[in-house]
Amino acid sequence: MGILGKPVRTTIIYGLLCAIVFIPASTLLNNFFLWPIAFRLTLWTFLVIYSVLLVRWGSARITSALFPLLFLLAINFIEIQDTTFMFFLIFVLSWIRSGVCFKTSIPKTICLEAFISIGGAAVVLYLFPFGIISRATGIWLFFLVQSMYFPFTGVTNYNEEKIEADAFDQAKRHAEKIIADRYFV
Repeated sequence: MGILGKPVRTTIIYGLLCAIVFIPASTLLNNFFLWPIAFRLTLWTFLVIYSVLLVRWGSARITSALFPLLFLLAINFIEIQDTTFMFFLIFVLSWIRSGVCFKTSIPKTICLEAFISIGGAAVVLYLFPFGIISRATGIWLFFLVQSMYFPFTGVTNYNEEKIEADAFDQAKRHAEKIIADRYFV
C-alpha cells in the first residue's frame, strides 16, 4: 500500500512539506501580490492540494469540492484581516472534509470539527503568532492536529488489500482452536 492510502501519515508528511515550501512560495508570490494576498494564496494552494487528497480518500468527486475552494479564493481578494481569512479557511476545510468527503451525523460533525479545526487554530495562534518562520512551523502544527480527525472518525486506511491466509495458516488456526477448546474450556 502506498503512502497516499494512509491518511494520518500522509497528512503529517503533507503538513511538513507545506511548512518547508511556505517561505519560498509566499516570498515568490509576494513579488506579484501584496503580502496579505500572497500569504493567503499560499494557504489556499495548500488547501487545494489537501482537498484533492481528501476527495480521493473519501471517494467523492473533485467537482464537489470546487465550489468551497472558489468561495475561499474569492474571499482571498476581499480586504479582511488574516485571522478572519483563517476562520474562512478552517470553515472551508471542515466543509470539504465533513460535508463532501466523509459525511457523518450533524452533531458528531459539529463537535469533531469544532474540536479539531478551531482547537488546532487556537493552538497555532497561541504558540506561533508572528513571523514567517513561526507561521511555517504553525502550518505543520496545524496539520499535525488535523491528522487526529481520521482516528477519531475511525477512518485510518484506504485501499487496503485483504490478504487471505493460505491453507497452512488456516489449518494451524483450526488446530489451535481445537486444542484451546479441548484443554482450556
